[in-house]
Amino acid sequence: MRIAKYFLYLIVTVSVSAVLFSACSKKNSAPDYNSNKTSLGKLVDSLTQVYSAAVEGSNPETTPSARRRSSKTALDLAAQVKTGKYTQEEVNNTYNSLLLVGQQFNSQLIQEVSVAKSCRPVEI
Repeated sequence: MRIAKYFLYLIVTVSVSAVLFSACSKKNSAPDYNSNKTSLGKLVDSLTQVYSAAVEGSNPETTPSARRRSSKTALDLAAQVKTGKYTQEEVNNTYNSLLLVGQQFNSQLIQEVSVAKSCRPVEI
């Protein structure tokens, strides 16, 4: 009976060890560079058109020069990801970052301020 318990304990220990070590083994699998870049390509093309149409300046309906430079840098980097060898996760991260840059670019457009709103007389 003792030998059977010892043998059963040995089998269970070896089985559990094998499962744990096989689950923790590091496989050197190559990253998958076969990623879908169509949505990234459309976003890059769209924001390139918006960037090209935007006028740089400090007058109403223009874009500050610093915002244009940072947007151009983001577009250039996204274009490299679009044509390069990157994983789907990297493509998705680039897409989300570029989407945020596009939203910030559009929000930085200098708006025209109405004189009637900015110069109201103060009633005493």
